[in-house]
Amino acid sequence: MDFSGQPAKIQPSSSTRCTDMEEIKRAATLRPAQVRHVLRVTEATSRYPERDTLALVLGLTCAMRVTEIARLEVGDVLYPSGQVRKEVSLRAMITKGCKQRGVFLTHDRVVGAVDAYIEYLWKKRFGTELARDRYRGLSPQTTLLLTNRGGPLRIDRQTPPAGRRINRGLPRLRQPSGSCDGSVSGRRPAGMLRPFRPANLRHQADGAGPRHRGDPASIGPRRN
Repeated sequence: MDFSGQPAKIQPSSSTRCTDMEEIKRAATLRPAQVRHVLRVTEATSRYPERDTLALVLGLTCAMRVTEIARLEVGDVLYPSGQVRKEVSLRAMITKGCKQRGVFLTHDRVVGAVDAYIEYLWKKRFGTELARDRYRGLSPQTTLLLTNRGGPLRIDRQTPPAGRRINRGLPRLRQPSGSCDGSVSGRRPAGMLRPFRPANLRHQADGAGPRHRGDPASIGPRRN
């Protein structure tokens, strides 16, 4: 108790606060040495080191997502004079949640990667114009990162885990019910895998109708 006669409040000790901090789960991050190693390996082994290095640097230093990097345009990164923008405003149509936000291209590694990749595009004549007085000869509406053929990168949409489970279950639902006694056959009939042919349609037309249901004459000879 303190001097006022009220029970004193117990303050958490420093060891308790450290324990609480240690229990907080944090995302795994790369150390600076690991980042340098990744960039060195990319520059040495990649088929397109200028493009891949720029993509890695934008993600590591600017916290940009893959979709944002793939949809970044030349006009977003360069001024008309050709100078690299220090602050890039990401358009709402390419960001997560459709909210406009800004990133800063102030790191020396980012500026060097942008310069090297722009020179690579000019040598390959990818997305270029006739003169280099504006945007260093690149078209401002062109996607910054291009494929080896000069086209925009394709973004593949991955199926979520729930959708993959549903897709795996669809073949079981499409299996035939088997005989009339309710037994399930694990074998899919060959007719489901055959392409559509007029002969199959004529065969179904001959066996259709009331005669096919109850007339014994419609049943062919059995095979031994």
